[in-house]
Amino acid sequence: MPSAIHFLKRLQKRPSTKGWLESIGYAVLVMLLVLVIDPSVVQMAQQPTITELIKISAIAFFIPSLTEDLIFRGLLLPKFSTTWLLLSLTGYVLWHPLEALTFLPESATYFLDLQFLLLIAILGIFCTIACRRTGSLWASVLVHWLVVVAWKAVGGARFLA
Repeated sequence: MPSAIHFLKRLQKRPSTKGWLESIGYAVLVMLLVLVIDPSVVQMAQQPTITELIKISAIAFFIPSLTEDLIFRGLLLPKFSTTWLLLSLTGYVLWHPLEALTFLPESATYFLDLQFLLLIAILGIFCTIACRRTGSLWASVLVHWLVVVAWKAVGGARFLA
């Protein structure tokens, strides 16, 4: 089946209630792993206001969550084979330093840090698992979005809102 058909099927399919809940569970698991690997991501002294959090949430849905998942779990993952999974994950992780070195230099503190890139890889793995298990890109977008919003809600990279 051509990759465009795979992409469209994943984009059109909505997860079941179980799939949505499983995806939320993956997001929580990623957040717990992040806290174990790098507790410094929590900087409660920098909490956003409710207005800022709404803005962060809205923006984070489109960029990075929807956009990156359409690319890395959609277009660049035509099938769930080991080769394609590794290529997609590698592209996803390397995308972050590329952003920092080109059009998002204010993100360099995070996006060029090896520990942060490990966390990005973990997020990418769980986004891919959610997409694979549900057959839907929307499950991946949800995992990605929840993790980004949670990270920013506890003070991570406020300037990237």
